[in-house]
Amino acid sequence: MRAQSWFGIVVFTVLAGSGMGVANALELTADQQRAINQGLSGQQVDHSQAAAQAQVGGRLADTVPTNPMPDRVAANVPSVKNLLFVRLPDRVLLINPDDHTIAEIVVDTGGAASRPVEGSTGMGAHDDGRNDSNGNKDNTGNK
Repeated sequence: MRAQSWFGIVVFTVLAGSGMGVANALELTADQQRAINQGLSGQQVDHSQAAAQAQVGGRLADTVPTNPMPDRVAANVPSVKNLLFVRLPDRVLLINPDDHTIAEIVVDTGGAASRPVEGSTGMGAHDDGRNDSNGNKDNTGNK
């Protein structure tokens, strides 16, 4: 009985140390998180409910399409080089490609993920910063 208890402790310790069977989030600095958000800001946004409910350590639904990490992001944050990602309106899911578990969720505190790609109209008119004669935003393109 005592030998079985020790065996269980040893197996748990080995698995925990190797990261197998234990969810271990990345430890990204604020600068790394900002680099990820900025580097992925032009990527397509996923609006699925399955992706929105994802949690670190949980498995991403097979119905949610994932994307390989762009080289420019991996160059700035080498620890995410081999991960997949899903960009949501307010955060980025970093996904382990082997088992589709969520390795980390990077919250977009600066709004980079929710802004339209430069030169695109996004979901509405592009804000060119002009106001009409009444001081209201004039996004019609008229001068």
